Amino acid sequence: MLRKKFYFIGNKLDAVVTDESGTVYPSIALYARDLKSRGYSSSTIKVYLEHILRFLNYLHRAYEIESVKRTITDSIIEDIIYSYNSYLTFGVDSDIELAKKIAIENKKNKNTAYSSISVINAALTSFIQYYELKIGSFENPKISRILKIQYRDVTTFEAKKVKENSLLGGVIAKSPDKLKKVRLGILKRVVDRSRKNVRHFPLDCIAKLIDAATSYRDKTIYAFLAASGCRVHECLQLTISDINQMNYEVELNSPWADKSRLKGLSEKEAEQLCWKGRQTKMTFLIEPFKSIFFKNLEKYLRYERNNMMPHKFIFQNQKTGKPYFLSDRSSREKQFKKHASVSCDGNIEGISIHSLRHSYGVYTLNYLPLPQGDYGLNISYVKILMGHASIKSTEVYAKADQDLLLAQIAYANEEMFSREKINIHEIRIKYHEKELKKLEKLLPQKNNKETVSV
Repeated sequence: MLRKKFYFIGNKLDAVVTDESGTVYPSIALYARDLKSRGYSSSTIKVYLEHILRFLNYLHRAYEIESVKRTITDSIIEDIIYSYNSYLTFGVDSDIELAKKIAIENKKNKNTAYSSISVINAALTSFIQYYELKIGSFENPKISRILKIQYRDVTTFEAKKVKENSLLGGVIAKSPDKLKKVRLGILKRVVDRSRKNVRHFPLDCIAKLIDAATSYRDKTIYAFLAASGCRVHECLQLTISDINQMNYEVELNSPWADKSRLKGLSEKEAEQLCWKGRQTKMTFLIEPFKSIFFKNLEKYLRYERNNMMPHKFIFQNQKTGKPYFLSDRSSREKQFKKHASVSCDGNIEGISIHSLRHSYGVYTLNYLPLPQGDYGLNISYVKILMGHASIKSTEVYAKADQDLLLAQIAYANEEMFSREKINIHEIRIKYHEKELKKLEKLLPQKNNKETVSV
């Protein structure tokens, strides 16, 4: 295995890092505290810290290997940093000898998915930026030298974009009034920009996903995410008081809106609550997932939930009874992908539990039938439903659906043989009638006996 230089001691969220000699490195803890002060969730902080420690251990080992062979120059340092991307994505099959050697030492036979690279890059560049701007030095001289940032002159386009968005975006201003330099991304070189992973869960597979879930809890969670378009943490932090089963309504409230919501949580557990500042409590639940949600919620509360637990959160760990939001996110994601694989015939590239939120956005913005015969809500309405602070976040759901275009062309081609004019409105009606029939087939039959593993 890769010889580690740096280790976590105790709870990773405490970010106490030491080396093999027992020296403690407070820089990591200061960085973790900074992330927390900026509103990052505990799960995100934990993931970032894990990525950073793996990166530092790789750098240290790479430095050891290279320093034996030659004098370390700035050019070699840059090559070491960029070799990490090859180490992650190709492992023992890397064409870079240094990355391959460390991957063999670490027995890294499973390559990191392309979809994870952006998260790792965000973690590493975030840490290096903090290190450079706030710390000024790292206690280990080898690592300190490697973490030296590389710069180039900023382009006019980049300067304009940073000004428009009011974000650093990986850019460091050398003076308060004029942008001078731009930082190079750590994992920038090998990221494949041509890979356009589908981010929304296929609309016609959602009912199959819910059916594939092996507990009423997971069925209820998936149905609510699809019906409401809420964020995963908003769903997992629902309490009994947020749901009006009589009126079939659900509100999404900040976990800190009322102190009583924290009942039954320890201080450390409460720190793991997350809230991204949703702009409205309102949820607009779409069918058929609304009905599926309330049906499975009733069964979950009756057959699975431990109602003797002191906390008010609806969703629980099935073994401990503790709030489900405290569980390991990777385990939840693994369980979801297992169910998704069944419903999507194994094609789950780019799919995560967050994809259900994207499906809601795509549907309400493009396909939701309206009284006047049109389809898709005004983007300003979808912004409210999604809880976005900026309409730019909502714009990603606007799309020209390839299936719809193909259906229109196929239908129009058939009609051309018998008509001189094509009625686009009629095409839309026929298309959506066909899609409705597909959804109706997916709806569970009233008299069917359900089997669920509890």
